Amino acid sequence: MNAAGRPKKALIQVVLSLGAGGTERLVIDMSKRLVNEARIHVVCTDEPGDWASQLSELGIPVTCLQRTPGFQYRLVREIRAIVRAYEAPVVHCHHYTPFVYGCLAALPVAGARVIYTEHGRYHDGPPSAKRWLANQVLGRLPGAFYAVSDDLRGHLIAEGFPARKMLVSHNGIDVGTPPTPAQREQARSVLGVTDNDWVIGTVARLHPVKDLSTLMQAVAKLPAQISWKLALVGDGEDRDRLARQADGAGIAERVVFTGLREDARELLPGFDAYVNCSIIEGISVTILEAMAAGVPIIATAVGGTPEVVCNERTALLIPAREPNALAQALTRLALDPSLAEQLRDAARVRVAEVFSTEQMLGRYRAAYGW
Repeated sequence: MNAAGRPKKALIQVVLSLGAGGTERLVIDMSKRLVNEARIHVVCTDEPGDWASQLSELGIPVTCLQRTPGFQYRLVREIRAIVRAYEAPVVHCHHYTPFVYGCLAALPVAGARVIYTEHGRYHDGPPSAKRWLANQVLGRLPGAFYAVSDDLRGHLIAEGFPARKMLVSHNGIDVGTPPTPAQREQARSVLGVTDNDWVIGTVARLHPVKDLSTLMQAVAKLPAQISWKLALVGDGEDRDRLARQADGAGIAERVVFTGLREDARELLPGFDAYVNCSIIEGISVTILEAMAAGVPIIATAVGGTPEVVCNERTALLIPAREPNALAQALTRLALDPSLAEQLRDAARVRVAEVFSTEQMLGRYRAAYGW
């Protein structure tokens, strides 16, 4: 009960897991921000993930359904039981599979409201005929549907969702205060770099969609006058391949693999340049965090990234899969400190004005009917 004696509002968030990733970080941050005004329950259709304990420690229930390949109606029943137990809550589904299960679970429950947010794409091909037909049906059910970028909205409409129902809600972060020199020093200590190193960094799943092979090729092309180090913060299936690539290029001693770090955001102030070279992107939370940390950004002009940063004003945008273009942008940034300062200052202003958590939550609160 709240202070007025009325039951708290209820929010069920459905996500694949709470493993390391941008969507998962948003679900955790939203839950933490809303826990004092609503009863929160997070449902993972798959495994709990490394970050689930962050919510459990706050008393926020996390239920994991251990999905296996193929459609499983038991997941619908289990989510529906939670929906009914919370007496007509909002069911906020993040990504497509949680949306399908969450929508089917909430549909027969009177008063339940479904919110669907799509955060990105995992391939750049067209949808199957089966999925297109399913979207035609699901897209006409009650609820509010969001893409995190205008670019992604266009893809979802092409995949069968009705244009009139598909809205845009950009991701947001807690911008916080600018990093201090002490925080930069601490981050560089953790990374194991010296004051003389020009540190290029990225925070990402080591996955083919992030195309970190292009980044590895680009740094190998940097001129000798740049004393660079490359920090790859994260883990994933591409780690061994990237390590072999670094070794084959003779740059292994300059590449730092940190593995998965729960304090990844705290390492950003240690970077001199942040690179996102994804081939597909929604709205990258780590780009937003790098903007807040005052790190100059180079990114591929894909997905929603050009909606976040402005080329030559708040970042340098380059084509995807072009190591020469990335190497040229890195060289330019390393040799022009005034450009780096201009980009980082303008980026921090933009993230605070357009991509804050409060702005994002304001849109979702309205969709929840709060």
